[in-house]
Parts: sequence; structure tokens; C-alpha cells
Amino acid sequence: MSALGADASKMLLKNFAEDRVVFLIFSAFLLTQLFYPFFRWVFQMVKLGPLFYIPALLALLYSISKESYAIYSSRWSPYRAAFDLVLVLSLLVGILHTKSLVATGFGFWILNPFFFGLAAGRILLARFEYLKFSPLILLGVIFIGLILDDIAIDFPWRGLETEIAGTSVTVSKVWTANGVRRLSGFQSSSIESSRWILFLLVFFLLGSHKTIIKLTVTIFAFYFISLTTTKVTLLAAIPATIILLLPERTLAYSAKTILSLFVVIGVSLPAYSFVTQWPFDIRDVQTARALFSFEDRFSSMWPSNLEHLLEHGNILLGSGLGNFGASAIKFSSVFIPASDNIYLYVYQIAGLVGLLFFFYVLLKFLVMSFSSGFTSRFVLAFLATILIAGVTDGTFESPISALLLGICISQIMGTKAKTFEVEPSGDLVSQR
Repeated sequence: MSALGADASKMLLKNFAEDRVVFLIFSAFLLTQLFYPFFRWVFQMVKLGPLFYIPALLALLYSISKESYAIYSSRWSPYRAAFDLVLVLSLLVGILHTKSLVATGFGFWILNPFFFGLAAGRILLARFEYLKFSPLILLGVIFIGLILDDIAIDFPWRGLETEIAGTSVTVSKVWTANGVRRLSGFQSSSIESSRWILFLLVFFLLGSHKTIIKLTVTIFAFYFISLTTTKVTLLAAIPATIILLLPERTLAYSAKTILSLFVVIGVSLPAYSFVTQWPFDIRDVQTARALFSFEDRFSSMWPSNLEHLLEHGNILLGSGLGNFGASAIKFSSVFIPASDNIYLYVYQIAGLVGLLFFFYVLLKFLVMSFSSGFTSRFVLAFLATILIAGVTDGTFESPISALLLGICISQIMGTKAKTFEVEPSGDLVSQR
């Protein structure tokens, strides 16, 4: 065998091994997040709580090693260099404002699924196309969990709390809104359950070709999302499923058009609420009770986010990691509430610098051409879905939302690293 052939064989084996390792990490991480309360309860019962974090830790180590290798081997693309610069600035600003390495570190840890999606996106997408029945099976399990929850089955992990760095954290949230019990089934909260249903539905619609099956599964998915009473996800599901139920030749145009519209809405609403201080009050309007959570964002959450950021942060660089949301609740001395808006979240992390970079990535997406292949349809469908939901959802603090966003952006940003494609045999090959 020639030296060139031997090198090609070694590279193929290396890529094949990396593919298997990445997919194993992804599967373990996915299952522990999908059935988060159950696994936390099991590990806590057997007194092995720290082992629960192994999949997430392996995902983080892979992301760091992948990025380090790209820098070391001079495959550091301008996009990734810009992203890493924004991240380093966010870490430094976070430490400066929180005066706590623990709070900043926890803020970095929260973004772990997003980092893993960026690092492993190309490898994962090469295998996702073959997971045809997995989304339907997982949807069925989630549906069963919500049915059991609806008939008041008392799960042993209900209301379970655990300790992280000396702070008590709720594993399975039990709560009501306007007298209505929020169902979560096997997931940690009702909104997390609804997110899983939406994303698994999109995944299923991408792989299914029979219209009657698509419509049946979509109807069931909408019904079970409504059981969680999560209006944000339900509203996001409508345009997302319309995109996927339209003829495939219109997918790119429909996704880009709807995405552009919701980007404008997602940026305009928080800005409007801050400028006007939202002068309307719908709490006395009986027919508008379903909109209470939206009014909370308009009248309180979004304006207070911007006010806190102006007071405790920096317009250009934001407030940094660890200074708001989940990490601030647990560790920071200065609390800035989570934004429940993807653009405000990016602005809080990295200020105008980060937000402009994010818009640049979205602009690149809008001018890209897309084929009819699975990868193109995956990025179109999921990025549109995530950004529609992101109008009233922070996204980055949801493991599944952050992971999928990272996968989509990994395709848009591109790198000088190997691009993985799938041969008809199913084996991975690499190309320059």
C-alpha cells in the first residue's frame, strides 16, 4: 500500500472513531437531559450524584479539545476566532462584574450544550438522517409521561431538590399558573417538556414522507404541548410546522421569510417595552388571561433587564457570564433576571459586540443557498423554530434548544476543519 493510501486509511479510522465517540457522548447527554428528574433521582438514591454530570463533562471536554486542536493546527476560521474572542471577553467581563469565579464558571457551564453543538454539529448531522424512528419513540414516551402526570400519578422525583456548590436546586418543578397545574411528565418543567415535543416533532417531520402520518403526529404533538399550557412553544410550533408541511421546494424561501419576520419581532418588542414601559394592563380583562405571561415580559421582565444591564453592565460588552439568569440566582451577589428573549440574552452576555456578531451569523444564513439535502433542511427548519421561540424564550439556558442552536450555527459559520459527509454505505469520509 502506498504512503498516501496508508495515510488515507489512518484518517478514515480516526474519523470513524471520533464519530462513534461523539455520538456516544451525545446519546448519553440527550437521555440524561430528556429524563433529567428520573436520572437525578436514581443517582441521588444510590448516593452517586456526581456521576450524573459525566455525559455533560465529556461533552465539555470534547468541545474544548476540538477548539484547541483547531487553533493548534491552524484550522481556526475567522468566524471561530471572532466567536472565541467574544467568549473570552464575556468571561472577563463576567468575573469583573460578579467578582465570583464560581458564578462566571457556572454561567460558562450553562452554555455547555451550545458549545457541544458547535464542536460536534457536523459529525452529528451526518448521523441524524438515519434516526428515522427515534423521534417518534421519544415523543411517545413524553406523551405517556404527560398522560400519567395529567391523571395525578405521583412521580417519586416530584419536587426533588439537590445541592450544587452549596446551593439548593429544584430538579422537578411543581407549580401552577392562574390556578392551572403545569404538567411536566418525565421532564424537569412544563416548558422543557413542551420544547422537547416541538423539537422532536420537527425532527420527525424532516424524516417522514407520508402526509397522513405527518398530520396525525402533528395533531397529537399540538395537543400535548397544550397540556403543558406553554403558550410560547405552542405559538412557535405553528409557523415551524407550516414550514415543514409546505412543499419541499418552498422550504428555504418560507423558512428565511418567517425567520426574518420573527427576528424583527424579537428585537422590536423588548425595545418597545423599554421605551414605552408598556402602558397597557390586561390583568382585568377576563378574555386576555392567557396573555398574562406575555404581559409580564412586556411590563416587567424586559424593561428591568435593560435597566439592570445599564446599571450593572456595559453597553458595548454586556454584563458577562454569570451575572444574570440561573447562575445569578445561585451564586452572584448582583442579580439580573433572565431575559426570556434570545437577543436580550446575547446582549446581556456580550453586549453590542456579541449581538452584532450574532446578527452577522443570521445574515450569512439568509444569503446562503440551500440544497434539498437533509443537512440543509435540518438547519432551515430548526434555526427558524429556535428563533421563533426565542422571541419570548432565552434559549441558551435550555439544554435541547442550546444544543440544536449550536449545531445549526456550526453549519452556518463553517470552519477550516474537516467537513464530514455520509457515503451510501453509511461510513464517514472527510474532505478538505
